[in-house]
Amino acid sequence: MNQLFAIPQLKDIRHLLPTRSGQSYKKTTLEQKTHIIIHHSLTKTGSAFAFANYHVSKGWPGIGYHFVIEQDGTIHFCNDLETISYHVGNHNTYCIGVCLTGDFRTQQPTNEQKQSLRTLYKKLVNILPNYKDVKGHNELKGYEWKQCPCFNYAQVLTEKENIEMKEEVKLYTVERGDTLWTISQKTGVSVKTLLRLNPHVDPRALQPGQQIIIEKLIKKEEVKAPSQPSNQTPKQQNPIEQLISKLPNKVLQYGDRGEDVRILQQALNMINFKCGAEDGVFGQKTLDAVKRVNLMFSGGNKNGMYDKKTKNYIISKLREKMK
Repeated sequence: MNQLFAIPQLKDIRHLLPTRSGQSYKKTTLEQKTHIIIHHSLTKTGSAFAFANYHVSKGWPGIGYHFVIEQDGTIHFCNDLETISYHVGNHNTYCIGVCLTGDFRTQQPTNEQKQSLRTLYKKLVNILPNYKDVKGHNELKGYEWKQCPCFNYAQVLTEKENIEMKEEVKLYTVERGDTLWTISQKTGVSVKTLLRLNPHVDPRALQPGQQIIIEKLIKKEEVKAPSQPSNQTPKQQNPIEQLISKLPNKVLQYGDRGEDVRILQQALNMINFKCGAEDGVFGQKTLDAVKRVNLMFSGGNKNGMYDKKTKNYIISKLREKMK
């Protein structure tokens, strides 16, 4: 855990964020946390405090993320790593949530956010004893329709840091009567070091106003790449549109098997008409789910068959999720 606090831009706000009175998240062990999940906030602006207020207003015990990376690169530490907070549904137990503030459907993460994400990721990989993988929110089963995180986090994590080594020097201005020995007494820098730092200076010919080096500093400085304009943001194919385009046109009924049934099952689960496993078998659970769908509109097939009307209703519910 101490590795986290070694990150200069990390701020621990775990006990400062709003929480819901009388409620708290469950905890697990650090060994159970195996995955790091990347999110974006879906808001052009915001902060960990704003997200915490929103989550509490939804009835949650507190903020859903473990970390929020703000647009200036500040990493806000929001929940203990062992906390089972709400950010990926059934996957919460084994996942740690990292949210970058921004709407990456139209924006790109700032260079500061990218740098902080790389730094935090490297630390977490070392801290988690059973770390397995990092994923985007929409890469988890059941959340394929989510437009999150909407940027190529894998590329960001593998980018090499653009670091330039810069040399800075600290100077001393020679005064009347100065010698290297008196300068050494004033600055605490040995005569030997002064000679090494100033090989072209004649110690017997020092002049008032002359500047000599008393210290050299080597600094690492990030060379920032120009921000990518939003109009160059790659257009990402919407997973819901993908699913809609695959919905079968033919009639499906109890006993059918195959890819068309599997796609139907995926759509049913996505609109919360749960049918269990997406195994391509039109069994009893799928039949029950289709019957429930058909009861939602007039003229629905009471026998639980999937037909054109069923398809149109499912499409309407899927499109609602895109709003």
